[in-house]
Amino acid sequence: QMIIGIDEHSFRGQRMVTTITDIANHRLLAVLKDYRKETIKQFFRAIPPEIKEKIRELCGDMKWMYVKLAKEEIPQAKMVVDKFHLIRDANMKIDEARRIEQEATKKEIKRRIFLRNEEDLKDKEKEQLEEYFKLYPSLKEFYWVKEKLREMYRAKDRKEGKKILDMVIMSMRVSDDGEILCWRNMLRRWKDHILNYFDNRTTNAFTEGVHTKIKKIKRVSYGFRNVDVYVKKVALSFIPITLLPLSSHFL
Repeated sequence: QMIIGIDEHSFRGQRMVTTITDIANHRLLAVLKDYRKETIKQFFRAIPPEIKEKIRELCGDMKWMYVKLAKEEIPQAKMVVDKFHLIRDANMKIDEARRIEQEATKKEIKRRIFLRNEEDLKDKEKEQLEEYFKLYPSLKEFYWVKEKLREMYRAKDRKEGKKILDMVIMSMRVSDDGEILCWRNMLRRWKDHILNYFDNRTTNAFTEGVHTKIKKIKRVSYGFRNVDVYVKKVALSFIPITLLPLSSHFL
């Protein structure tokens, strides 16, 4: 079977390209020249039917475009929200709430302590965090949700994970913070795709690893101006596969 990983990365500044990997077999499949739906659709339509039918999951971040693409092009595959993207998103929400409180009070609120995992905190950090919670109750809410999402991913199966996620969503309903309520709505919309993680515990970690290697290629090449040259350079840096037809963007 095949599990497809999909994610974007920066080609040059704000210009984004799309990375597609075969997570199950640890192979880079393609770097597409942009991240438009039509471009990605063409990629899937070029895959031979006998290979396409082996795709069981599509793992990526929370973009409805990916869900729609999966339904249209690989209907047998489940969309899985990447757990690292979900936790990264939680940390970004915490940091934004911290920044807003800091600007409002004109007092420093240390960033790092909120982004650390609860079990990694030292005693002094725990004490400091509790002080922050007393001063800024909204930050306590954000941190609690993030840690509960991490707890969900440690669940033994989908049933236990669903129980934790349902509890989090229900608890967020009584919040007075508009951002917490928006976050709750997002978790509700994506709940099934988040819980699909427990079927095979699929993550996009391999794709992130590919991005790390690509960053090194860009650094030693002093950047790229032409996207075609960029795609070819990346292609030459990875072991090519023979399952898919070769083109300007297939590896």
